[in-house]
Amino acid sequence: MAQAPGQNVSAAVPRLAATFDLRKLHVLVTNRCNFTCGMCTIIRGDKHALSEQQVRSLIEDADRLGFDECEISGGEPYYLPYFRPILEDYAGSTRMTLKICTNAFHLDETLISSLAGRGHLLFQVSFDGTGAVHNAIRVQSRYDAFIRSDRNIRLLVQAGIAVSINTVIQRHNVGNLLETYRHFRDLPYLFHGFGIVEDGSWDFPSNDFLPEQIEPLAKELEDIVAEAKIDGKHVGVDQGMISHIRSRGRRAPLAPSFPLHAGYGCTVPWSTVIVDEHGDVYPCLHTDWGDKSRFSIRARSLPDILFSEEYIDRSRVRVKIDGCEGCTTACYFHDEVFRRKCMAPTEADVALRDAQRAYLRSRRGARVLQKLLRERHNLRADLAAAYASLSRSPPEAMRKVWRRMKRLAQT
Repeated sequence: MAQAPGQNVSAAVPRLAATFDLRKLHVLVTNRCNFTCGMCTIIRGDKHALSEQQVRSLIEDADRLGFDECEISGGEPYYLPYFRPILEDYAGSTRMTLKICTNAFHLDETLISSLAGRGHLLFQVSFDGTGAVHNAIRVQSRYDAFIRSDRNIRLLVQAGIAVSINTVIQRHNVGNLLETYRHFRDLPYLFHGFGIVEDGSWDFPSNDFLPEQIEPLAKELEDIVAEAKIDGKHVGVDQGMISHIRSRGRRAPLAPSFPLHAGYGCTVPWSTVIVDEHGDVYPCLHTDWGDKSRFSIRARSLPDILFSEEYIDRSRVRVKIDGCEGCTTACYFHDEVFRRKCMAPTEADVALRDAQRAYLRSRRGARVLQKLLRERHNLRADLAAAYASLSRSPPEAMRKVWRRMKRLAQT
């Protein structure tokens, strides 16, 4: 269990009223990567990375604060020359689990052998399919990345190092997901996560499911659940997730979509901390935190930021009914409350989620009504202008009215 906030920190850190249960520190050490995954937003744009000393300080602070896990990802951590010595220095020497999210392409037998037998170490390896499917998504088929990463995850297992697998469900691997599950089920992994490609990710319209894929995808996931039950494997798929996918195919054209997990009352800000490649600190990757540079390890230590009144207030605002609308990510399943709300919601969880949905629908309805009222006002003004200009240029005036009416009909 996570320790109480501040237990191993200087007494100078103020203990404010916040229900912290520190579970996971997620450090995005860089947005550089040797892969160019088609749905990855993180690797786009200018390249940045934390310094070696910043990463070492974060690992040490997280261990002192009592986090259960420090997840290091990117980009690709092994893209940084200093990451290998960091891993060799800290793997097995922390009370918390050190989790490395990697594509495993750059691992080698010498490094893996040096890590054999070390506890509190977990490698999560990303595979978005088998063979050509994985290569098309991850490296646009420029070379065979799958065979090398597949070899390396098996070397990790042979060395007795814990592994898990992550797969992003998207348009380009529907029909290959069951095969992906079967390819890796011989490994003694802790978990094979299947997350849904999210709106807002890079090139989402090209990666989202096609309407005709919805039902085949749902059936494929049902097959994975059934086989995993027989095999005794843990997979990040359940009937609630499958029902959610099926509901995407039944939406009315203008109906708003809602995630499985509501943002209202979300516990993630109190269990999770993210530090990105700029050094900015915030609780979650899936909502808007405004100017994230307000809280940066460039200016303050991690404990000073976490237990500051300003940081806590920012989190409280985002979990109000009019804050974050929620998400479907499996990234926060380490948070037991978040996982329960997604996978096995109680009546209270459903009531909370439905309350936010009703609120959001009413707010969106009010916005549509306001837009209609504005358009009606503008249409009246255009009609008045058209009648007043009949003796001057009636064609253009009437064309303007026609355009206004067309926009109104599309509202």
